[in-house]
Amino acid sequence: MAISTLKNKPSRMAACILAALWSIVASANAYAQQPQPKTVEEMMAMFIGLSGEVYDAETNQPATGATVLLCDSTGTVISKVVAGQTSMDIAKMKKRAAAEGQSDGQGNLVKLDGGYGFNIPRKEATYIIKATKGEKYDTAYALVSIKHLGKRERGRKVPRINIYRKARKLDEVTVTSKVKFFYRGDTLVYNADAFNLPDGSMLEDLIKAVGAEINSNGIITHNGRVVEELLLNGKQFFNRHKQLVLESLGSYTVDQLKFYDKAGEASQLAGRKISGDTRYALDVKLKKEYSVGTIFNIEAGIGSDKRYIGRLFAMTFTDRARFTLIGNLNNLNNSSRPGESDIFNAPSIGNGVRHNKMGGFDYRIEQTGKPWTLEGETTCSHYDSNNRSETRALSFMPQGNTFRQSYSSSDSKQLDISSSHTLMVRNNSTTTKISPNFSFKRYNYHGATDAATFDRELTDGVSRDDILNLLDGRPGNLREALINRALTRYSGNNRESTLGGDVQVMFKVPKTPDIITLTTDMTYHNMSSDDYDDYNIAYGDNQPSTHRLQHSRTKPSHDLRYSARLQYSPFIYRGNAPLNLVMSYTYRHEQKHEATELALLRERSEREMIYGAIAYGEPEYDISIDPENTHTTKTRNDTHMLNVAYTHSFAPGASISSGVTVGINDESLHFAREALDTTVTRTNFIFTPNVRASYRNTVFTYEYRKQFAPLMSYVDTRNTSDPLSITISNPQLRNASTHSMRLMLPPINIRKGNTVMLHQFAITSDIRPDAIVNGYSFDQSTGIRYYKRFNVDGTWNLGPSYEMKMLFGHTHQFELKNSTNYTYGHDVDMVGFEGDAIQKSIINNNYLRENLSLSMSMGQQSITAKAAATMRHASSRRDNFKNLTMADVNYGLTGSFKLPFGLSASTDITLYSRYGYGNKELNTTDLVWNARLSRTFIKGKLLVMIDGFDILHQLSNVHCNINAQGRSEYYTNVLPSYVMLHAQLRLNHQPRKLKTIANP
Repeated sequence: MAISTLKNKPSRMAACILAALWSIVASANAYAQQPQPKTVEEMMAMFIGLSGEVYDAETNQPATGATVLLCDSTGTVISKVVAGQTSMDIAKMKKRAAAEGQSDGQGNLVKLDGGYGFNIPRKEATYIIKATKGEKYDTAYALVSIKHLGKRERGRKVPRINIYRKARKLDEVTVTSKVKFFYRGDTLVYNADAFNLPDGSMLEDLIKAVGAEINSNGIITHNGRVVEELLLNGKQFFNRHKQLVLESLGSYTVDQLKFYDKAGEASQLAGRKISGDTRYALDVKLKKEYSVGTIFNIEAGIGSDKRYIGRLFAMTFTDRARFTLIGNLNNLNNSSRPGESDIFNAPSIGNGVRHNKMGGFDYRIEQTGKPWTLEGETTCSHYDSNNRSETRALSFMPQGNTFRQSYSSSDSKQLDISSSHTLMVRNNSTTTKISPNFSFKRYNYHGATDAATFDRELTDGVSRDDILNLLDGRPGNLREALINRALTRYSGNNRESTLGGDVQVMFKVPKTPDIITLTTDMTYHNMSSDDYDDYNIAYGDNQPSTHRLQHSRTKPSHDLRYSARLQYSPFIYRGNAPLNLVMSYTYRHEQKHEATELALLRERSEREMIYGAIAYGEPEYDISIDPENTHTTKTRNDTHMLNVAYTHSFAPGASISSGVTVGINDESLHFAREALDTTVTRTNFIFTPNVRASYRNTVFTYEYRKQFAPLMSYVDTRNTSDPLSITISNPQLRNASTHSMRLMLPPINIRKGNTVMLHQFAITSDIRPDAIVNGYSFDQSTGIRYYKRFNVDGTWNLGPSYEMKMLFGHTHQFELKNSTNYTYGHDVDMVGFEGDAIQKSIINNNYLRENLSLSMSMGQQSITAKAAATMRHASSRRDNFKNLTMADVNYGLTGSFKLPFGLSASTDITLYSRYGYGNKELNTTDLVWNARLSRTFIKGKLLVMIDGFDILHQLSNVHCNINAQGRSEYYTNVLPSYVMLHAQLRLNHQPRKLKTIANP
């Protein structure tokens, strides 16, 4: 009976299976009968994008790799995607239209680490979105209701989803070696732990270790591109004063460095990339244990020769805010540490000796679920500099070169205070930014220069005593060759302050993917200065000497600027490809009022002037106004510009961007002095096109720029405030233009066994057919230079570059790096002798820079061999020109080692060699050795270090510059050798609820 029943009546399970099969067949048949989209336009008429972001609730960071499920209103799963990747539902349909990035159904898309996207039918419906990240996180939900769809609407945004980690005890972790770098899409990621840096290293050392360059102002250059934004865990961080954080944030807190093109606010609001709305960014991602709670790092040290250092870094994170306090004071010029000496920019110790005092406060406040964010920074810095320098300058002249030897000493103090803040309010349809800022600067200085100019090159050099004793009556080669001797004493001070701000409002046009942006800004700048100069000039051939004592005062200079910009960014499709269009109108107004007074002081007393001791109006001086150099100027500048830019993606990985700005620039200048009162006006037509074409990461860019000639060039004036450098106007001066091109080939990433290689090629070129140069004519009898601006053609340069990185070995313990940069410059200038026609001076400059390094890391031991060469060759077809060849060659070793008894050692030793310098005394070889010994205490919380800087006392700082006017060799004083003992205290406090959370 039972068997009979089974034969004649299907079981309940079988019935379910048959029903499911029937449903699938029926659905497939119905789907096949429906018209299928053939183009992206048709597909967009059937689907819209649904996009959002998933964040780790504790660290407030994108939860890249989280699993996101799209469910219908009953909870049935429709689709699944991983945050940071693209939904595969209709990926084949979108291949030709979608750029690599986070999908939102709009073709040219924004890539977000924690972003996700689905394509859903274009109809009203309710969806449930589930997000989780493995067993270590709880599942989070979002309910989305799709209603009132617009005809051109391409997507909807889902409110941010925050996922929480489950609390559990930490398991034992086995640390394995990390790869040093890799690409995640178009983001280049460096693992900080893969670089074996010396104890006490800062963020600056880590950034240099990955191959980026940092100049003295904190500007970071990576792979030939300037880093425009510095981020901490994806958020803005001390962007106006990068150097402060570079020297204060410990490298031990950093997990990864990410270099990528960051989408702007308009792109994030639109959910797609908008032309011109990207900035090259460096995102410093902290380790998870330093991304919550409080970090406290304090360092103090004292050394020989009165050297000292003090450093404070304190940062606290909450789920709603981040506060950072930074302080740094030292007289060490820079932050280089033994074992990390940058021999490629030898030696990176700056010019002179500086006492630095810097402090800053940075904050960011936001609240989960709230639409607003408040962030800002306030910094204060004080520099006290002492500079001593020697300069040898050879001027290329048509009838014979001239030679100048000078010695300078100066002391200066500078105070900088700045504060900037931003309030941002976001929702799904609008973004509003309000950003006020303020800055104040005070600069005081005094110094002296002793210089002499000769009618021939003196290869044996001229000492400072020789210059001071040139007029003692003794004949000789120096006296016979002398053109002039100038002893100059100077002092001064200036103050300037800036107050400004901007307001930006962006909003989506309802039921469309279009964005409208309105930006307004205003800046008021005020400046005043007092400068004293004492010129004591003697000439050859028994000519009368010149003694000029003067005081130049700039009464408060007022500068007001404001502008308004309206931008419309529609989004349309042409066939199967998106057309990303941007149109804007900009109005800008600038006005400036400046009054400059030059007073001639005639000394009646016998006392010698000491620079910095003159006081305007003292009774022992007669004062008269110099009418030729006392004047007032009023300028006005109004600009109207229309800009159209678009990006067209016409094939997978291929796109072209183009833009053009046209407009009218209306200028006026009112100039008044004792014998002249005139007004000059000019109207300039603006036309500046640019093009960017890319195909599979091969990128070509072209940009045309216009430089307007200063209006003062059209006023018949002579500036004689410097007796040896007189400036003359040139009413025939024309506007200049520049054509800039860059070709970057795609990075070649090769993996073969345990070997990983990365190659990068690029080439740049600038062509300036009508460049503006500051040429001069030279009076052979007095040495006076009469400067005038000229237009010259034929100036251009070409520069290919090649970067290579290779990791090899069983655990990638070896790294080979090479960087080659070559620049050929065809430099044109104007020089001549007084009374003769000024001639073109054409110099061909060849500049080659080669850097090579091989590193080996074995556990906690590492050693690196480095070599660097910089070669310059200048040639010309001019008469009396001798070709110049100069070279700087440096090579050495750096290392970091773990020793017995918990000790660590780091050291660098480098041989700096110079060849071909005009001053034979500079063609030297210097062996520079630095070393550090360190040990940690209290479970790594206390680090004690002892440093030896320039142990062999051979450090020197020499550099050279060659252009179409001449060659200059500079020697500056450097930081003296020292030994320093310092300690660093590291504290990290996490909230109690996070101490037992496992690292995901």
